Amino acid sequence: MLLCVTPNPAVERTWVIPGVKLGGVFRVQEYVVLASGKGVNVARTVKILGGSPLCMGLLAGNTGRLIESLAEQEGLNARWTWIEGESRVAVVIVDPLNPECDATLISEAGLSITKKDWRRFAADIWDSSKQAKLVCFSGSFPPGTPMGEFGNLIRRLETAGNPVWVDCGGEGLAMAVKSRATGVKVNTSEASSLLKFSVSTVSEAVQAGIILRRQGVKHAIITLGEEGAVLVSPEGCWWASSPKIQRISSVGSGDAFFAGLIMQLGCEVPPAEALKFATAAGAANALTLGGGMLNREDFTAALGQVRVERIG
Repeated sequence: MLLCVTPNPAVERTWVIPGVKLGGVFRVQEYVVLASGKGVNVARTVKILGGSPLCMGLLAGNTGRLIESLAEQEGLNARWTWIEGESRVAVVIVDPLNPECDATLISEAGLSITKKDWRRFAADIWDSSKQAKLVCFSGSFPPGTPMGEFGNLIRRLETAGNPVWVDCGGEGLAMAVKSRATGVKVNTSEASSLLKFSVSTVSEAVQAGIILRRQGVKHAIITLGEEGAVLVSPEGCWWASSPKIQRISSVGSGDAFFAGLIMQLGCEVPPAEALKFATAAGAANALTLGGGMLNREDFTAALGQVRVERIG
């Protein structure tokens, strides 16, 4: 079982609106409503690809109950930690008349939490981790999260033999590196912000991955959008090309990539094969509406197009 933690879940509404622009009145042509937040998207992809995920997250209010219901309707196993307040909403807007433009994501920040809320959540995670093969944390943290205690939780899980994988930015990413999480996945913007130099090319991503490894993480993955992704691990360094596709929405593609990666590396699949699998999952997600949604046929087709090269 893969424990997929979303500190800040959301209801995600994807709207298809032809010709949308600011200042007008438009009608939604097509829509998808899903339980979301990056970790929920990871769990969805894991389930589609044949894995066994457990969702965990902080939920509150009517929106929280909708998230719970939507996840249950999908057959996503979950253990939620309930707090006071109201969970957040995110909206994704897709304009089919402007295919060159990627989807637009508008997301609320989420409710503020207390140290008591976090400690109950951390206790639930610790309890569930005893039945898990690994634990992944994905996405933003609610305002008020005691980040030092997040670092303590990472170290405690790692010491107990539960590999921790993290896909988040800002202070959460810095804490994951400082706490020596097993693996981190970052995009170019997150890597640039953390390491204080521009990361935009394959060679710069390799350099970033090497630095992150030196700082204590076992596996460092840097995604480069249409330029593919780089994996730096104890076994070496690899770059995977992205398949050429007619993108519908890239929202959730990083989560699908992360899901494929941890599924494979968690089963001790060789790094090059894991990177190929992950890249195909991310590409397949971009061909559908909804974060973490993908068709197995699209995934299989993308898998045949991914090229992986060892670097250095």
